[in-house]
Amino acid sequence: MVIFAGCKQPSEANGCVIWKRSHIETTTRQMEKSAAPPRRNPSIYILKFLAVMLITWSHMDPLVPVKGICTGGAIGDSLFLFCSGFTLFMGRGGDFFNWYKRRINRIYPSILSWAIVSCILFGNERNIIDIILYGGGAFITAIMVYYVGLYLLRRLHALRRGQMWLSLAIGLYIIILLGYFLSHDISSSVFIFKTSQMFCLVNYFLCMVLGALVGLWSDRLPQARPGVSLAGVFVSAALFFGFQALCGRYPALIPWQILLVMPLWSLTYFIFRLCSTPGVLRIYEIPAVRRPVYWISCICLEVYLVQFMFFREEYSGYFPLNVIIVFIAIFLLAYVVKVIGNLISQIFKEEDFNWKAALTL
Repeated sequence: MVIFAGCKQPSEANGCVIWKRSHIETTTRQMEKSAAPPRRNPSIYILKFLAVMLITWSHMDPLVPVKGICTGGAIGDSLFLFCSGFTLFMGRGGDFFNWYKRRINRIYPSILSWAIVSCILFGNERNIIDIILYGGGAFITAIMVYYVGLYLLRRLHALRRGQMWLSLAIGLYIIILLGYFLSHDISSSVFIFKTSQMFCLVNYFLCMVLGALVGLWSDRLPQARPGVSLAGVFVSAALFFGFQALCGRYPALIPWQILLVMPLWSLTYFIFRLCSTPGVLRIYEIPAVRRPVYWISCICLEVYLVQFMFFREEYSGYFPLNVIIVFIAIFLLAYVVKVIGNLISQIFKEEDFNWKAALTL
């Protein structure tokens, strides 16, 4: 006799099977709905747009006659990593190798695309090992390392160990600080901003952690208030740039620029809150604003890859027109790299080419 769980009599079996099938289908639909990617927070597009503009502007010293005004790169990096952490926990989970493969599939098609484009247009010649390990620059290499740590924190969160992974992140950062002071010549270098050592990028890991925390708790945060958010931005920016100015005047303070990570984190958070206010979001919803902001936010990675080819001192005599032209040239080339990257990504899939998807941001 076939026994149907939950049915007391065999006569009830048919109805029970129908009920169970309906229940399973309903549950499956609910799971699929909950597993569907959530609607992206519009403020993330605004943050990524700001990150693109700040990072690119911070590298434009060769184009401007007044040195020192091209700043804000550290803030742009922090905003970009905050956005990465914010969205990273909203995607699919799974085992590490498949999860990491999706990260590679997002980043490396553009890196391979840029290797091809830069070889054709600029005569760059790099072997495949260099392209894989360093093709996107030290910042991209650091991000690929950050993903490993973020996956661990994601797994701890899935096991409902939120306090544990937050403590682990803080403990990791303390170890990083100790390692920095013990292993570097801190008498002349600047921790975050002007040292070429790869170690200086490690501190940005917690910007991703901050983004992940805010993303996870975004539904619990009160509505952003313009006054409070704007005040937080101004105070954090004053502390951030003020301490840098003091370090320029008093070299003995240079090693302690590591303290700037505190106002850098708060500045990142309050910029996010400011971009989440109803007034800013209403401005974003204006089509003439939304389209360019969204478009540029979608080529954030590609802009970082291509921009360094356009910073030439021979263009400095045309300021400020040269800045506008270089920005436009960077965005157009970044879009080309993005499209070729999309096609490279499709090459390694079984489906037919989707030309519209390759051209669409």
